[in-house]
Amino acid sequence: MLPFNKKGFETVKNLFAIDPAIVPVILSLLRKTFIVCLLISCIFWVSGFGVYIPGLIFGAVTGWINFFFMGKGVTAMAKSAVLAKKNSAGQKRLIFGYFIRYLILVTAFIVAASLKIFYLGPFILGLFLIQIILYIEYVVMGYANENK
Repeated sequence: MLPFNKKGFETVKNLFAIDPAIVPVILSLLRKTFIVCLLISCIFWVSGFGVYIPGLIFGAVTGWINFFFMGKGVTAMAKSAVLAKKNSAGQKRLIFGYFIRYLILVTAFIVAASLKIFYLGPFILGLFLIQIILYIEYVVMGYANENK
């Protein structure tokens, strides 16, 4: 039987741990992404382009994972800068996070480009779906605040 490495387990556990302060924001974005992805999938289905749906869903999931790790890297860097007053630990963690994110994106692009079930256009649309939602939300909220 392999020995249990508690330090390695804690590192993996901390990699996926979510700051409780941002859970409502994450859940809100996840819900909005799901709704928009569902609407776009319905449009594809009704218009006869149902073959694009798997690429859209795969891109949306990949984009969500990328966004999650980006948020983790930024919050970890901010916490280490506030607590330790050192930028080196936070910067190392942020750079490691960049490599993880780019590795995930490269792997997803290779899978999307090599498998015939995924089309690259809907995959890229799904990949940027969270950013599109954030931009639309920013414009709508800015317009709503301007009218008050």
